[in-house]
Amino acid sequence: MNNQSSKKIVDAQLEKLGTIQKVAPPAALFAHTMSKIAAIKKLYISLAWVRAAAVAFVLVVCAELIILANYNAPSDNKISQQEELESIMPTINYTLYND
Repeated sequence: MNNQSSKKIVDAQLEKLGTIQKVAPPAALFAHTMSKIAAIKKLYISLAWVRAAAVAFVLVVCAELIILANYNAPSDNKISQQEELESIMPTINYTLYND
């Protein structure tokens, strides 16, 4: 394809576009378009709610970390981990028939 043939093609298409007549839009077109935009905006979650959920999540995680840090902190009045495990899991007697 050379420059002259592509120029002729473009000119022919531009001539076709030049024959298009402008049409006045219907009166309710703007209101219809705006109502569709408003309906789409209702489907999205507000950024304020996303921030609130993120803050709540961070607070819950921080509370869990604080509770775990306090639970695992060594202190005099807490029983040792070995004693705690022994109290949770009873020892099993593996003898059969009192042998």
